[in-house]
Amino acid sequence: LQTSTMGLFDKKKKPDVESKNVVIGTGGKIDDMVKALIAAAHDSSEQVRADITDSLRDVSRKQPELVLSSCIQFIKTEGKSKRPHVIQLLVLIIEILENDLYNISEQLSIYLIRMALAEMVKDKNVIPEWQGPACKILVIIGKRFPQPVWSVLIDLFPPGSIPHYFVLKTMGDISAANPTEIVPNLKEVMARALPVLGQIKKDNMRWVFASCFGNWCEAIQIYLANMDSAPDKSISQETFSSEVFPAYEVMFNSWMGSRESKVRLATIHAVGQMCAVMPLEQLSDQIVRIVPAFLKMYSKEKLHLPITQGLSTILGVCVKNSVSTLEPLLIPVLNVLHPLTCAAAGTSTSSNPAVAKNTNELLRCFEIIGIGYSEQLCSYLLARLDITKVKSASIRGGTLGILKHLITRLGSQLEDKKELILSGVRPLIDNETSLEVRKVLCQVIIAMASEQYLLLEGGHRMIEFIIKQCSISEKEIEIFNQKAAKSKSAPDLTPERLRTMCDNVLHLATTTVDDMDSILWPFLFEFLVSPKYTEALHVICRCLAHVAAKKRQSNAPDYMIDFDIEVNIPKPTEIIVRLFVMLNEPLRRGQLGIRILQCLQAIGPVLNPLVSDMWDNAMPKLAHYINENADSESWDSSTWEDLTLRLLSETIKLVGDEEWTQVLGDKLCEQLEFYKGQPNMKKCALKHTGLILQRISRREYIKDKLDFIFNTIDHSDPLERQGCAQAYGFCSASQLDIVLDKIKSLAEAGSKKSGGFFSFGSSKADTKNKNTIFLCLGYVAAYASPKLVVARLDSHIIHTLEPYTQQKQLGNQAKENIIRSIDLIAKALHPSHLQEEFTFRRRDDMISLLIAFMSGGAKSAEVSPDVRILGLNTCSTLIHLKPAMSPELEAKLISSTMKFYFSPPPPPSKQPKSAQDHQENIRQIEQNFHEMIGSILYMDTTTLCFGRIFDILSPFLVSEKASQRKNVISACIALLKRFIEFKSAEEGETSYEESFAAIGRCVGLFVPRFTDPEPEIRMGAIECLELVFFIDHMLRTSVGQESYNFEPPEELAESPELRGRIQDADIHEQFLIVHQLSTIAARLLPSDELSSFLVHCFDGLTDPHASSSSGTCVMINTTLKMRGEELGNEVESLVGGMLKAMEATKVEKTLNGTLHSLRTLAIHHLLPVVEELLKSPIPHSQNVVKSLQAIAKDPNLVTQVTDHLTDIINNSQILEEKGSDKKMLYEHVPRACSATTALGEIFELEEMEEVARENFSQIFCSLLLRFGTSRYGKTPAAADQCLKTFEQFVSCTKHEQLQEIIDDKDNTKQLASNTDYHYVLTKFVKAVCVNQPDEMPTIYQFILPYLQGNFTGQRIVTATVFAEMISHVKNDRELLQSLINNELTIIVDEKLKLMAIRGLGNIADAGAEEVNRFSSTVIDALMCAIDSKDEELAMEAMNGLSRVFELVDEKCVAPVLVNICHRVRPAFEKDQDEIRCASFQLFATLHRFGNDVGAQIFYEQIHNNFTTLFLHVNDPNEDVRKACKLALKNFAPLLQAEKLVDFFNEVLHEDRELNYDAFLNQLSVHLIEYFPERLNLYVMTSIEYFKSDWIPLREGAATFIGHALGNVPEDKKFSVGLNPGIISSALIGLLKQKSPKVRSAGAIAMSRLYSY
Repeated sequence: LQTSTMGLFDKKKKPDVESKNVVIGTGGKIDDMVKALIAAAHDSSEQVRADITDSLRDVSRKQPELVLSSCIQFIKTEGKSKRPHVIQLLVLIIEILENDLYNISEQLSIYLIRMALAEMVKDKNVIPEWQGPACKILVIIGKRFPQPVWSVLIDLFPPGSIPHYFVLKTMGDISAANPTEIVPNLKEVMARALPVLGQIKKDNMRWVFASCFGNWCEAIQIYLANMDSAPDKSISQETFSSEVFPAYEVMFNSWMGSRESKVRLATIHAVGQMCAVMPLEQLSDQIVRIVPAFLKMYSKEKLHLPITQGLSTILGVCVKNSVSTLEPLLIPVLNVLHPLTCAAAGTSTSSNPAVAKNTNELLRCFEIIGIGYSEQLCSYLLARLDITKVKSASIRGGTLGILKHLITRLGSQLEDKKELILSGVRPLIDNETSLEVRKVLCQVIIAMASEQYLLLEGGHRMIEFIIKQCSISEKEIEIFNQKAAKSKSAPDLTPERLRTMCDNVLHLATTTVDDMDSILWPFLFEFLVSPKYTEALHVICRCLAHVAAKKRQSNAPDYMIDFDIEVNIPKPTEIIVRLFVMLNEPLRRGQLGIRILQCLQAIGPVLNPLVSDMWDNAMPKLAHYINENADSESWDSSTWEDLTLRLLSETIKLVGDEEWTQVLGDKLCEQLEFYKGQPNMKKCALKHTGLILQRISRREYIKDKLDFIFNTIDHSDPLERQGCAQAYGFCSASQLDIVLDKIKSLAEAGSKKSGGFFSFGSSKADTKNKNTIFLCLGYVAAYASPKLVVARLDSHIIHTLEPYTQQKQLGNQAKENIIRSIDLIAKALHPSHLQEEFTFRRRDDMISLLIAFMSGGAKSAEVSPDVRILGLNTCSTLIHLKPAMSPELEAKLISSTMKFYFSPPPPPSKQPKSAQDHQENIRQIEQNFHEMIGSILYMDTTTLCFGRIFDILSPFLVSEKASQRKNVISACIALLKRFIEFKSAEEGETSYEESFAAIGRCVGLFVPRFTDPEPEIRMGAIECLELVFFIDHMLRTSVGQESYNFEPPEELAESPELRGRIQDADIHEQFLIVHQLSTIAARLLPSDELSSFLVHCFDGLTDPHASSSSGTCVMINTTLKMRGEELGNEVESLVGGMLKAMEATKVEKTLNGTLHSLRTLAIHHLLPVVEELLKSPIPHSQNVVKSLQAIAKDPNLVTQVTDHLTDIINNSQILEEKGSDKKMLYEHVPRACSATTALGEIFELEEMEEVARENFSQIFCSLLLRFGTSRYGKTPAAADQCLKTFEQFVSCTKHEQLQEIIDDKDNTKQLASNTDYHYVLTKFVKAVCVNQPDEMPTIYQFILPYLQGNFTGQRIVTATVFAEMISHVKNDRELLQSLINNELTIIVDEKLKLMAIRGLGNIADAGAEEVNRFSSTVIDALMCAIDSKDEELAMEAMNGLSRVFELVDEKCVAPVLVNICHRVRPAFEKDQDEIRCASFQLFATLHRFGNDVGAQIFYEQIHNNFTTLFLHVNDPNEDVRKACKLALKNFAPLLQAEKLVDFFNEVLHEDRELNYDAFLNQLSVHLIEYFPERLNLYVMTSIEYFKSDWIPLREGAATFIGHALGNVPEDKKFSVGLNPGIISSALIGLLKQKSPKVRSAGAIAMSRLYSY
């Protein structure tokens, strides 16, 4: 081959070569088709271009040489002026060669080389998009024929001349693609290149020469690395030294300074690769020039990756071969690479792969340096970590990143540098402030841990640093977030993220890194107590628990710790009190509670062996409690605090050593300062202190600690005050006298400081102290021994507290704490606590004091909500103490407190938090007020007591403020429920009360609230009604019984459901509910209370709310009606007067009364009343509608009403004629329109459903007829009224099928048409006949007279109904006969002919027997219309015949079979979709008649139309597609081809989506198998469709031809009678059609004809 290519480009031979036709053809028609495809390849449509390219590619798989040579020929002959076309073909050639390189002939390769080379060098200018593909073609061919390609390329590079740009580029690329074959030739080309290097001035040529030398040197390295498989073993690195070094000198000296960046980068790449080939001696000499030059390039170039790659190669060669001249250059190299690496470390690499690659190469450079010069590198890097000298955080962070890389990659090389690295990193631990640097430092520490660095001295400091990051406080995070919020860009790293990362890092290191146990144990103990590590406590405990559990389980010898030797570790008592206090906030971040419990369990034996067993049992249970309740919104912190106190108590008890307990108390007191600024934690710590003091007997110690506690707390903080008071209380449980004396001394000391015992409040500090003293007194009373408290109540507790209560200038805070103290004292005196009865003589004084505190007198506005909330709660506590409270004090208490209960002050500010707090205060006041009045009722559980309270509250029932009405109702509900609750708890005989006192008055006052505007009030009022009647029934039925009867009266059974409904009910439904409630009340009210009830109901008529007064009317009317005492006899009033009264009435009561009267009147005078109502103008007013509906609700009247209304719209004068005969106008008579509307309005009632169903046929037919008669008149209002009434009728009957038809917007639109409405009526009739077949005889009888009706619309509707009914008559030959006769009668009427044709066609639904019975008449009638000019009529006739032919006997059709085929065929290509569909459906039905007499004739008709059928399977219309699929399935059995039958049944199944291309492919296979002699008929018929108006059919025709010819076996190609010339010409012609889809289909089809 090399010899054959000699002289290919000889100038003398060039004309002969160019004139030669290089097409390697097959001699078939595919040659022309390929030529046509290539000529059309650059189509204007992108999709067509792609399809043509794919087609050529497909042909090339079978005929690669034809396609390739045809492309060459086109480029030769026509390519000069069609460059984009040529480029497309060149790209195609590349794709073909990549797949079939080894399947082409040598001759073709010569043509390809010649063509590619010619295109590549045709233009001296560089045009990459054109010459680039040509270059790539040569590179690909060079993989198989490297020497021929190289030979022609080297010929174009004569010595002493500069070759074409792409000639040289090809030489470089082919070297990279096939180094094994090309490297032996490189010396020659390098020798030719060297002399011209100095002559090159153009940047693009410099770039290509540099790139080539880089590729050549890289190829040499690959060749030498694979010497075992190299063809020439003599080649070595020295072989090219004489060429490489001179080239290096030229490029390095001249080109490195080029102005063009691309040239400089290519030169850098080349120099880097040359260094790997250059002799070591020369490299050693040049390295001092190369490296600085490379480093200098970093400042010039934006793209650093080539520089770094080259430098990495150079460093690798130097280090590998120990080039000594590199060492002096290390510092300059590091000075350049280090800042670059640091800068890259702070850049996101995810969005810039080039940056990521460069960063990896930079780290690779450091790694290489570390292999050869680890000591120098470590010293250099550690110097960059000195925070005193290096101020840039990015430099420190980047340096740490490099260190991390080196630590993980250079384990053995850095083994002796570990201590040096540790000492170098250590200064950052204490001084680093940058978040980013701290993050990287943590990563470095973990890398060190994996490499055993932390086992050395200084390792503990590293762990401590991570723990410090875990301890970042919330305050630091908040400050950072505030600053970040002000900046424009959000920071990537925040303190919170760093903290979370370090949490995970520490835990991961503890659990996964080897030997971490020896580092962490017992080192982690040092961080348990110190407050600066509080935020990290959860992870410290977690890690410590992991290590300790492992050691405890394995009985490790170092598990037990000698705390005397380990002086840096806190003592066990310090650890216990610290963790126990912190345990009180278990839901802090990191599951603190669970982590502390796990830690305590794991280190229990270490802290104190006596408690380990108990802790082992208790800790898992407490952890389970947290897990079960942590996610609950109702987490109870007080319950959890009690559990921790119990745990501490059990721990102290098990140790049983008072000295140990005393030390525990000392350590806890020392740690109280830790919780400064954490009031809740300090409160818990104080409680623990009190509990510890409870277990100590030394009086002086207790006094000292009580003093210390009191003096340590912040008396202005309520939580710390509470903690101090509870501590005193816990201590008083065992040392009451000591505590009381201490409180007394504190109070006296404060009084002396302020100038006297009664000078309280003169100092702010004394005020705060006294608040604490008040609470201490209360908790001492609560926690101390009950008997001792009673003994010291007056002398110590009350005596100490009382003087302060008498001061006039008490502030809110002082009042709150006095109230809390009184509440605790009262609870301590309760019989349940004392276990005995006790009379608190000072109780009323205390209540009066609380009333004064809560009311505030003239300064009521200054009283805080907390004073009132606490005061109400304390009053409830005091009320339960004896003696019984007097009615006067009771009334005073309720009256004074209900002022702020009903009228709370406005919120203090508009801040959301203030508003929330205000709402919560109101809620608390309401709740505590209910508790207070409930306590009053508890002490006197009688309805008289309830009445006293109700008398005070009831005036607010008619308040204009909804909140006040709501408060009264909620208070009454609370009271009544408590009454029942208290009664249920009573023991012994029932009370003396026999009924609910004044029940009539009570219920009467509630009545207006049943229809209150507020839903909550409505429900509450009904609940009050239920409770009042329940209590009355309970008292009445329990007289003389041993216990109360808590079974509610039967009359109340419906009330709860009514209460639920009334919440969201509209006003009308509310009145219905009130009516039901009134029946309940009327049955339950005793006779002696009825008058009182009505009197107080009458008061409700003046209620300021209209809905309430109206609801009261309903109650009054119904009650009077049931009792029959006060109903007026006004049923004789005239309808007009009633309507007028209703229009003027604004109160619903009057309206309801009027409606009731109207219905009563209608019972006696139904039709006159209805007629009067129908006179009302349309649309009917709301009152008219209500009146009609009120009448219709009466079952005795409704049938007469519907009969009357349907009679009006069917038989009355519907239209009124106006104008002359020439211009007759019609107007709808108002009476019929009003009747139509009224009929719909009564159907809105739920009660009408049964009536509508019973009279379905009558109403249904009447409304259908009304559809027909509403088509005339000036406006469409009548039709709209009819549709609305029909919708209401359907909704009333809940007829789902009719509802679906109405809901379809297309049907609604069609109903509005005067010509097409009957189609929707047909759907209505079908839905009824299918779902209610029993109604058909009734419908027929009812509507029959209207076939001769006076109005055309009635006749059309009747004809429509009969036409559809024929489809559904079953087993009723008489009815069917009548329907058919009627259709035959009206067929002569042009207005009814369409319905008649449709009806006759529907005979098919009656079955074969009936079809044959009427066959001659029906077929004749339908055949007459099949080719009617009226396409709608013709379509109905064809549809009818289709259905008839499915059932009729063959003998009835055989005579006219061919006639039908010929008459139907023109309709196959009609523009109207419906006509085409009907014609195909009709044709499909003829399959039944192709078996006997007309079999052969019909067989020919099938084949003649077969192509039409399978092409229309892809028809634009879906219905046509379905019809053709059915036809194919029907005709397949007649063709006597079993596989075709199975194929059609499978592929054309209704539920299967059709792949049309695959369908045509497989169809052609079957047709070739069964009907090869007819294949030419199918193909030629398909060619006729190339002129079709429908693009899908043209596409399908081309596709079928492609599959058909492509699937013909080789042995049948000449026997099937095809004419490839005509076919190929037709397909080629498709490439010129306007439709891109057709052009694509033609191209794809031609790709399958590769063998023709």
